Amino acid sequence: MTLDALHAARQVQKGLSLIELMIGIAIGMLIVVSVLSMYLSTSRTYRTTENLSRVQENARIAFELMATEIREAGFTPCGNNLPLASALRQPVNPGIWWNATGLRGYDATQVVEGVAVGTTRASRAANTSAIQIGAGRGTGVTIESHNAPAASFSVNTVHHGLDDNDIVIVCDNELATIFQVTNASPGTNNTIVHNESNCAPGNPGCPVPGNETRCLGTAANCALQAQDWKSYARNGVITAYSTSLWYVGCARDTGCNQPGGRSLFRIPNGAAATPAQEIVTDVDNMQFLYLRRGETNYVPAASIAANQWADVTAVRITLTLTSPDANVSTNAGVNQGRLTRTVTHTVTLRNRVL
Repeated sequence: MTLDALHAARQVQKGLSLIELMIGIAIGMLIVVSVLSMYLSTSRTYRTTENLSRVQENARIAFELMATEIREAGFTPCGNNLPLASALRQPVNPGIWWNATGLRGYDATQVVEGVAVGTTRASRAANTSAIQIGAGRGTGVTIESHNAPAASFSVNTVHHGLDDNDIVIVCDNELATIFQVTNASPGTNNTIVHNESNCAPGNPGCPVPGNETRCLGTAANCALQAQDWKSYARNGVITAYSTSLWYVGCARDTGCNQPGGRSLFRIPNGAAATPAQEIVTDVDNMQFLYLRRGETNYVPAASIAANQWADVTAVRITLTLTSPDANVSTNAGVNQGRLTRTVTHTVTLRNRVL
């Protein structure tokens, strides 16, 4: 090998200098930091987007479920805007579950019978509104005859699907009444009897079905409007009647005031002992406004008298929801960095406007 070739070989085998090594390390670190920063930014954006989607989805579910029931408030299979009476005993507590208006609202400061404001799970959260909804469900069965003195109905089939102690609504083209049945015996008996033991003695809104004073309001007003008739017409309808109460309550036994500590609850079908259903999580607040027939302004529940709820034609719902995860908002110092959105939805009671 010549001297020039040997010199060239040594040049090829020569290593990096310290300066070159340090520059390479620095460039590599810059690349790693850039990639890591991009990853963290993308991850933060993904978490924020995911939590915003969860908030929007919770709002959509809450509005859809509540709106479905609100639209049907006061439904009877015999027609819209019928006078609706209750032949049920209304206990002092709770007295809300089977009202005869189809809809009743409660402002933040109004008492909801049977659901106290508290800090245990499913208790009502302070400063939130609530709403109770009642409606007939299904097409029901047809009345063949009504024996008003005995408070019994003969219907067109033994397969009516009604059980003893069910709450039902009976109606014809003039009136509707809510009552409790006994001696139903589905599958073997086509006679449905009104359970008069659930009627408070002396209550003008609690007569035998068919002898109702066709009105809602005070005893004096009902007496003035009383009509002399004894039975529901043939081809009237009896169908199941159900109620639900919607409210914001504590999601856990540790209280309502911590972030994520509230949910939207629903209590179905009428008693304080009925378990509350947790429908949507992370609902911090709920407020309602109501529009009465002939009016142009929405008002709170406190502005509606007890005998005016049958005139409500629309409900405006406002929900405040938070994200399930913390540290996803740009404002990290508020509400543990959770996203907060307030959304409003208006529902028309179709049975009162058609």
